[in-house]
Amino acid sequence: MLSLYKFLVVDDTKFMRVKTIKILTEKGASIANIVEAENGREAMQVLKRHLDVDFILCDLNMPVRTGLEFLEDVRSSKDEKIAKKKFILVTTDSEKDKVITALKLKVNGYVLKVEIEEKLVDELIRTLGAA
Repeated sequence: MLSLYKFLVVDDTKFMRVKTIKILTEKGASIANIVEAENGREAMQVLKRHLDVDFILCDLNMPVRTGLEFLEDVRSSKDEKIAKKKFILVTTDSEKDKVITALKLKVNGYVLKVEIEEKLVDELIRTLGAA
């Protein structure tokens, strides 16, 4: 199922990007359909070059541009192909205010990093069903 989709993985730590990509490929995603970025600013540049990305999997706390700032950039984009991307936050942070802000910005999903191996694919499937 995941082989049908393209992913943008955004995290400031290489370890988490590699771990997320490993989970995706183990569940059927093609490595050729995964692009990555270290922060929200770089992610927007990557996204503009890869408009065929279906899912953005993004860390919340990053330098340069945070996950919330990047989510806001995506949702406020004049390019509808960007503004409507499926966006899932993958984070260690479950702070209520940040979760509320993410929901207001129409985040599609939220996965805690400690649960990523168990919950990421379920969250992707749930997000697809909500389309």
